[in-house]
Amino acid sequence: MSLVVEGGVAGWLRRLGVVRDAELSPCGADAFSLSRDASAEFENGLRLGRLLGVLPGGSSSSLSSLRPLSTPVARLYNWNMLLPELTRRGVSIDPDMKVLIVAGDVDIVVDVLRQLHAACSADGVAGRRADHFIADEPVGALERPADTRSVHEYFAVCLHLQMG
Repeated sequence: MSLVVEGGVAGWLRRLGVVRDAELSPCGADAFSLSRDASAEFENGLRLGRLLGVLPGGSSSSLSSLRPLSTPVARLYNWNMLLPELTRRGVSIDPDMKVLIVAGDVDIVVDVLRQLHAACSADGVAGRRADHFIADEPVGALERPADTRSVHEYFAVCLHLQMG
């Protein structure tokens, strides 16, 4: 089953480089469905570990041991590794939620992403990968058109360069 996330969360994940444009499909009003592979990697915790690693103050040392398997045992191990970092960032996951995640409840994973996005937005780091900004919207360390990954980023960088 694919994860369906709000447009703000999908854009945040894309700006941080955790999800590529090709892995997002619009579905409904302001909602995006993630590809099957991306959804599976969020369910087992791999993509969430990558997300936590790219956020400011993130540490990938303890998250480097995440297991790339989709078995319940691997999901349990990965989510146990992620819990301290998520708790530190203000995301609460009680034991019942963890059981549901391990059992494959994608709605709980979407809720975790929503909580993390909200916590990062409150801290002012919702889209920041580096200290480079275009206008008031953080878009990552993009200084040249050659650094962009999508048509939207290309136009934004070109406009920024032209308009200062």
